[in-house]
Amino acid sequence: MASAERSLAALEPDTRAKAGEWLRLCGSRGVAVLVYETHRSPKRQNMLYERGRTAPGPVVTNARAWHSAHQFGRAFDAVPWGAEDLMKRKLNWSPFPSRAAEREFIAAGAFDHLDPEWRVMAEAADEVGLEWAGKWTSFREYVHFQWLDGRTISQLRAELPDNRIA
Repeated sequence: MASAERSLAALEPDTRAKAGEWLRLCGSRGVAVLVYETHRSPKRQNMLYERGRTAPGPVVTNARAWHSAHQFGRAFDAVPWGAEDLMKRKLNWSPFPSRAAEREFIAAGAFDHLDPEWRVMAEAADEVGLEWAGKWTSFREYVHFQWLDGRTISQLRAELPDNRIA
């Protein structure tokens, strides 16, 4: 299995600065956050893309390699991480206290339907200019945050040296 990069140092500088600002803001509001994946290799991205398709497990991403901001060092995945999580060895992977709250969020898009820790994370992302994939309409990835600096993934691919995807 391809390993996951967790260090903010693996992010491109502007995204790293946004992530740091976001983490400080979450922390100042009492929410500890675990960033569990930053830059992702194309091999790992394709492995995750295959989950729920040709490999066992649930679908976790809708992006193949070089169709995700992770390969460009412009995305990270994170969850709230409180002291009680360490004791229980269980992380809060869902931003919703119930399925009804998730349906309400999808219908209204209002952060007040989120679990309180996730609400802090989503609001802080908005404040620092990060895009939270929990607000996406086609394929929500609640753990995913990114900074594309106004560009699209296609534009980032076109900016690669010699337009090669390595």
